[in-house]
Amino acid sequence: ILVFLEGGMVMIAELCAAKLLAPFFGNSIYVWAATLAVTLGGLAAGYYIGSSLSKKEISKNIQHLKYALTIGGIWMIFMVTISGKVMPILLNLSLGLGATFSLIIYLMPALICFGTCSPLFINILNRSYKQEAGTTAGKVYAFSTIGGIIFTMLTGFYFIPSLGLKITLLMSGFA
Repeated sequence: ILVFLEGGMVMIAELCAAKLLAPFFGNSIYVWAATLAVTLGGLAAGYYIGSSLSKKEISKNIQHLKYALTIGGIWMIFMVTISGKVMPILLNLSLGLGATFSLIIYLMPALICFGTCSPLFINILNRSYKQEAGTTAGKVYAFSTIGGIIFTMLTGFYFIPSLGLKITLLMSGFA
């Protein structure tokens, strides 16, 4: 369930981040390229950090997992506030730089936290169920991706249109 939700939170953060950029930087291919690049960069950094943390014992992995999920959730709650303060300052930069630096500040920290979770999930499950690493990794990434797909659809077709960005991020951060 946590793997599924974590995958969903990644996609909710990404979609909401792009929508937060729109009033300041528009909704062009440049904005989406910046959003995708920062998302992938944040996840890659998180995977790397998680791989270093996952060398510890299971109790430490669970503790690191709790911290990563909590900090990522709290960051999502404050994304609207942080973006509102950052983007007006960066508006004078070129479109690509302004959008990218904005996203690095208000999106990337949450994604680093969520990216940290996958190696921790894999290590905890590997040690608990004594499965092959490939089997565990495949299941973790499958359930995370399925969560991402479902929450992408819910966010794009229901949450944002019905609840708005602030409530969507607030609700997701608490989840």
